Amino acid sequence: MPQDTLTFDVVEEIARASLEDQTSEPDSVIESSSEIQSLQDVTADLASSATKSVSKSAENINQSLQDGFKLIESSIQAANNFSWWNALTITIISVILAALAAFFFNHLHWKIVATNENKNNIGKLLLSQIEQLEKFSIEYWLQGFSIDNASELDGLEIAIKSIHSSIRSNARIYLSMLKTDQRLTHERKINKFINESFETVTGGNFETHKRLASKSRATGISRLCSEIRSDVASITYS
Repeated sequence: MPQDTLTFDVVEEIARASLEDQTSEPDSVIESSSEIQSLQDVTADLASSATKSVSKSAENINQSLQDGFKLIESSIQAANNFSWWNALTITIISVILAALAAFFFNHLHWKIVATNENKNNIGKLLLSQIEQLEKFSIEYWLQGFSIDNASELDGLEIAIKSIHSSIRSNARIYLSMLKTDQRLTHERKINKFINESFETVTGGNFETHKRLASKSRATGISRLCSEIRSDVASITYS
C-alpha cells in the first residue's frame, strides 16, 4: 500500500509538471515573437538611417564636386584674365621704358654733339683771334711812333687790347668745355700764352710817343701765337 501511494504521488507530480510546461509555453512563444518584432523594427530603423545617411553623403559629395569644379573654372578664368592683363601691362611698361630710354639716349647724344660743336666753334674763334692778335701785333711793332701814322697806331693799340681781352675770355670758356685729361694737358699752355703774349705785346713803351720799332718783339709775338695755335688746333680738329 505505501508503494502504491508513492507511485501515485510520483505520477501525479509528473502530470502536474507536464501541465505547467504546456501552460507556460505560449508565454515563451509570445515573448520570443515580441523580441523578433522589436529586432525587426530596430533593423528597419537602422537601415532607414543608413539609407538616409548614404543618400545625404552622396548629395554632399556631389555638391562638393560641383563646388570644386566651379572653383577650378573660376581659377582658370581668373588666371587667363590675369595673364592677359599682365601681358598687356608688361607690354605697355616695356614700350614706355623703351621710349624713355630712346628719348634720354637721344637727348644725351645731341647734348654731346652740341657740346662738341660749341667747343669746336669756340676753338675756331679762338684760333681766329690769335691769328688777328699776331697780325696786328706784328704790324704795330714793325713801325715806331710818328706823327704821320699816329692815328693808325692808335687803332692798332685799341684792336690789340680788345682782341687780347676776348682771347682771355674765350680761352676760359674753351678750357671749361674740354674733358678733364685734355684740360689738365692744355690749360697750363693756354694760360701761359695769355700772360706772356700780353706782356710781350704791351711792353716796351706801348702806347707812348717814345716807342721805337722792334723786330725782335714782333718775332717773339709771332712765335708765341704760332705755338698756341698749333696746340688749340690739335684739340679743335681732333
